[in-house]
Amino acid sequence: MVGWTYKALHASVTPWHNRLFVRMRVSESLPHEGAAVIVGNHSSLWDPVALCCCSSRPIRWFGKKEVYVGPGKWFFHAVGAIPVDRSRRNPEAFEMACDALRRGALVGLFPEGTRHVGEGIGPVRPGAARLALETRAPVVPVGLASDKFWPKDRKVPRLNQRIFISVGEPLHIKGDPTNADDIKQGMATIVDAIKREAAVAKAARDAPTAEWRAP
Repeated sequence: MVGWTYKALHASVTPWHNRLFVRMRVSESLPHEGAAVIVGNHSSLWDPVALCCCSSRPIRWFGKKEVYVGPGKWFFHAVGAIPVDRSRRNPEAFEMACDALRRGALVGLFPEGTRHVGEGIGPVRPGAARLALETRAPVVPVGLASDKFWPKDRKVPRLNQRIFISVGEPLHIKGDPTNADDIKQGMATIVDAIKREAAVAKAARDAPTAEWRAP
């Protein structure tokens, strides 16, 4: 179900979306087969949409539980999003993500847990490292940089907002998924990689060159 829903959206939205909004480098690093954990910094409402449009395969994103209420909840179920209650631990969400990875799927999450507007990366949560250690899936670090929001008093992207995306080489995190030190070290490695890619994306946003093109 998720596959067919994603393919329909991908076919109808991607051609115009990428041409207008997305500039990308090293899109080949997004895996064409096998499991992987996609991680990145999060500053824009468009971030997960942009990454989904650049991937030839469905990405099952972690999403806050608040989006699962109201008339739009069917959409998040249809695209396979994994609901998360950010006020507590979520063993059921973790197991859902592990199951998806063991089946060879892509799972996406933003370690900050929420949007962080500004330079740098906000405080992170250890879920990405735990997933990688538990399933032995590689981690693909992604850096995103978008134009400013407009108007300033509303977090609504303007229609001509562009997102620059830099995709790094997959990371293979090693260690014991039950060992706190291994999880901490794994997250440090992941965050460092995200920061490197985010710096590349932000430099391109401020001074784009010919290599940054629509996917």
